[in-house]
Amino acid sequence: MKLYKPAALVLLGISGVFSHVGHRDNFNDMSNEIESRYADENSDSAETIPSSNFGTQLFAAVVDNFPSGNILISPISIAKALEMVLDGATEGSDTEMELKQVLGPPSLVEATIVDRESDVQLTIADSVWADKLKQSYIDDLAKNFNADAFKLPSRYSTIDKWIEENTNGMIKDMLGDEKIPRDVLALLVNAVYFKGKWKMPFDPKMTIDGDFKLRDRTTTEARYMTATRSMKYIDSIEELGGASAVVLDYGDQIDEDSEAETEFTSLFIRPASDDTDSMNDIITGLTSQPITDLLEQASDRIVNLKLPRFKLAWGDEGAESLKDTLEDMGITSAFEDWTDGKFDRMTMRHDAYLDDMLHSAAMEVTEQGTEASASTVARINIRRRPTAMIFDRPFVVAIVHRPTGEAVFLGRVEDPELDFE
Repeated sequence: MKLYKPAALVLLGISGVFSHVGHRDNFNDMSNEIESRYADENSDSAETIPSSNFGTQLFAAVVDNFPSGNILISPISIAKALEMVLDGATEGSDTEMELKQVLGPPSLVEATIVDRESDVQLTIADSVWADKLKQSYIDDLAKNFNADAFKLPSRYSTIDKWIEENTNGMIKDMLGDEKIPRDVLALLVNAVYFKGKWKMPFDPKMTIDGDFKLRDRTTTEARYMTATRSMKYIDSIEELGGASAVVLDYGDQIDEDSEAETEFTSLFIRPASDDTDSMNDIITGLTSQPITDLLEQASDRIVNLKLPRFKLAWGDEGAESLKDTLEDMGITSAFEDWTDGKFDRMTMRHDAYLDDMLHSAAMEVTEQGTEASASTVARINIRRRPTAMIFDRPFVVAIVHRPTGEAVFLGRVEDPELDFE
């Protein structure tokens, strides 16, 4: 597998931190309620993935399914969309069990209530687009996710407009302008927008030109942000194949009593060498090494840092499908269109199934900080039942010359010979 540019590594810090950020006191009641909805009634239920590991395990699975080029995902966005799917899964079904096992405990990340001048902004928006879902399910999404409910439009462009508005214009034309097929029952949509100013910004006057070496050994021009100062540094991380990392914080310290210096941070990880194996060591190592443990290893050191300014997008030419990835992780029943009764808490239609999970993400890193957005769409379809065409009574048969439309043969079948060899 290949994952070339360090741009893709930024998501490791951001998504990992999303998975570990603690909730505020005013979020306790809602998070406890959500946890109770996901708790198994039986003590002998199957083990679930810890919530802190979902993002890194998802990332590793995405890399396996997209073995070359840039990758950027928002695990928090994907988790929120899957949690909405889980809310509609039939109680006690394989679909419910698989979703719980893969997701683990629900995410406790909440949007930061800030104005546009704040150092850190995080908005999380959810919506459901449907005409014929159970009102009890719509009410649950409004209560548990603060999700807005809309009628299913005739074209995807209406939903694209909502996504663009809720990602500060960073995710555009995610679904396209096609007409929504008649077999689409519902679209469950999540949008995440993050903007964070560095706790210690880079001086634009210190940004210099340089070359960036690609995996194929060619080079491309880059603009490197530079700084020589004390910063959090992790040297030769054994669990990540000897990789090293720097930690760059966003915004101000939470409060004097908090152990965390800031609520949001980023982690830039450099492989031990420039070969594919070293990159793979990082990706696989993160699935078993909690990012919080890595951050605890960081210590102050004077570092001469050169970090390229960059933009990164995934799904910018149309949303990427996560169906194969999620099936590889263990979510299979939800995608089966030949079995019934998977989403009885969502709809009266027993033939509803999860057709696809679509994802797009974008990020920009500059001297001032980081801006990133993502959107995830869960498309719920109903099975297209075959139209019955049984020729068990008189009918007409024609053999036609297609270019001219002339009939070469025409026949009325009323009493044909049917039993012959």
